[in-house]
This record gives sequence, structure tokens and C-alpha cells, in this order.
Amino acid sequence: MFRYYSTLRPYNNPLTKEQIEAFDFVVENSGEDKETICKLLCKVLQKTRGAADLVSLTYDSESEIVTAAFEGGTKKINVAMDSGTAMVRDIVNHLGC
Repeated sequence: MFRYYSTLRPYNNPLTKEQIEAFDFVVENSGEDKETICKLLCKVLQKTRGAADLVSLTYDSESEIVTAAFEGGTKKINVAMDSGTAMVRDIVNHLGC
């Protein structure tokens, strides 16, 4: 059930620069090895008619981009903030498999 609260107001006391610098922001490790997921998914997709010409799937952890290399060119897929299963769905959907 969706409830709308008309009394909610935006927060008017954002953190100061000093407060932000005092925090140690840490990126959580999801425990998923997205590079390995890409390598295994590549092997699976190569067995299909839709992606038989797929040469490799390469995951760049810094930009969170998967590069799909085909015999005739490449395709880049943004998988930022994806879980492992969401990444698989994004790759398959973008490749049109």
C-alpha cells in the first residue's frame, strides 16, 4: 500500500564539508566476482545461435562497463550498481540474445 505524507519536508541541515571529510566512505564488497561471471557467461552465450560470434566479455571494475567483443566489432554495456544476476540480465538484454 502506498501512502503519501504531505507533511514531509526536505532535510535542511546537510553535512558540512568538514563532516563529510571526517567520514571514511567504504565501498561494500558484494562478494560477487563479476569478472568470473562474465567469463562464464561468455562461454554459455557462445553456445547459442544468437551470440555464436561472441569472442569475449570483459568487465572493467573501475568504470563498471562490460565490453562484448564480437568478430565484427564491440559493444559496451553499463552494469553500474548491478548485482551479479542483474548484470547477466543486462548483458543478455543488450546483446539481444
